[in-house]
Amino acid sequence: MPPKSKGKASKALFKSSSTAKKPRSSTPPAPFSLPPPQLEPLLSQLSQKHIYILSLDASPQPFKKKVFAVPVLTNLAIVALIAWRISYTLPLYISLATSFARNDTTAPLTLSSILNRFLGFLIDYFHYFLLTWPREFLVGTKHGSPVLWRTNIGFRNSEVIVRKSKAWDVEAIIPTVDIVLENEEPARKLFDEEVRRATSVTAMHEKTGYMLLNGKWDLDWKLMIYATEMIDAKDAVLPDFKTQALVHSPAYGWVIWDENVQGGNKEEEARKKIVLFKDELTLMGKEGLFFRWIELVQYESAREGGFTAERQQETMKKANELFEREGVDFEAFWAKLGGMQGMPGMDLA
Repeated sequence: MPPKSKGKASKALFKSSSTAKKPRSSTPPAPFSLPPPQLEPLLSQLSQKHIYILSLDASPQPFKKKVFAVPVLTNLAIVALIAWRISYTLPLYISLATSFARNDTTAPLTLSSILNRFLGFLIDYFHYFLLTWPREFLVGTKHGSPVLWRTNIGFRNSEVIVRKSKAWDVEAIIPTVDIVLENEEPARKLFDEEVRRATSVTAMHEKTGYMLLNGKWDLDWKLMIYATEMIDAKDAVLPDFKTQALVHSPAYGWVIWDENVQGGNKEEEARKKIVLFKDELTLMGKEGLFFRWIELVQYESAREGGFTAERQQETMKKANELFEREGVDFEAFWAKLGGMQGMPGMDLA
């Protein structure tokens, strides 16, 4: 059932899917599973050519407002710059058009005047492309816009975030390869690596949904509005949108990738460990050390080749050096926290 409340808004954002659903008579192999039936209305809106990640953003509302204020101010500055440029150049263009219309050839053409006009045209051409930023921010051309999203849902304590894979997915979503079934295919390995990286605790910790935008993942603003409307209509609940990756399988339809994504107790333990880690460093007056550790692990895990055991070992050595430079006894600190088990980038047990 589609959301009952705000049904008109949902219909305005989406068209009904006409693709016939395949019967699900069997269960996909691990680590995949079938999504809960509550997500069916959302699944019908997804493109089979992309991979999606659902998650919840529980960041404090004041923090979300501060993060959102940055692109708002940036785009206002761009609009102001373009408006000033138009007010400055419009009379020049009108004068130039009038001269052409009158076939006025009395104005001398010098190398300097030609270069000045060429430079002016080049600057205006650049401003034309710069205008796409505020246009996408305000109205969007593909999958909604941040302004559309915020004006529809406002700022909430918990918000549904929907990420959509970018161009890299053409190497993973191959019509002749079902990555659910072909575990050893390069496409499947690429899928596993990118989704692991995007859903790791370090990649998502202390980030609002807006900060999850990067070169590999877009935010689908329309789907985020639709998911919120499902919750408002009580057709779904927030836990239905916990961290999970969705990919379409020709054999099973939409499936959830479970490995290192939903994580269950493992993910919860990792989050608790990170919070304990940060709190302890804050008490010691070394909170900056926590953020440098986050940057270190994010950088190392995003490098080509994945976050292998050898790279994790290197990361732990670099973290040890960070602690030493700050005058913190590395081994004594972790002994106090009960060991490094569960800490991303340091759990080598």
